[in-house]
Amino acid sequence: MPAFAVGDRVYVPCLLVPDLEDQDTALYRTKISSINARSATVEVPRGAVSGPIGVGRLHSDVGILIINIGDFVSEAALLDPLAKSVLQFCRLLVPDDQVIAVKVRSVAELKAFWIKNHRAYTHVILIGHENRDWWLPLAWMVTSIFQHKMMP
Repeated sequence: MPAFAVGDRVYVPCLLVPDLEDQDTALYRTKISSINARSATVEVPRGAVSGPIGVGRLHSDVGILIINIGDFVSEAALLDPLAKSVLQFCRLLVPDDQVIAVKVRSVAELKAFWIKNHRAYTHVILIGHENRDWWLPLAWMVTSIFQHKMMP
């Protein structure tokens, strides 16, 4: 769990703060106004301050990457609609600028994208289907990406 300080920008679930029930997303970006060992208060709209919120409920950063691993046979009828649905659901959680969907057809494409952009994402959603020639190398690469962060 990250250590927070007064003034840090965090995301708080809107359900935890009554003043945030009219927000467009499920997570609200705000600043910590006070903090103690296990709880914090955050700034809310109209200059108010929330009640105590457990620090375990605060998120320091949120970035969602949806990777559509396509093929020419099934992507138009199956994978693309699924990826679009997941993207729309994620947009209910966080603002549009914090979620992105990409389409790749090879491990090399994914690796090239990841090397340039991996630091921006805290959550990755893989959309695809089983292909023995493709899925096992991809699973190995994704595992190594998260273990070693593939820093260039």
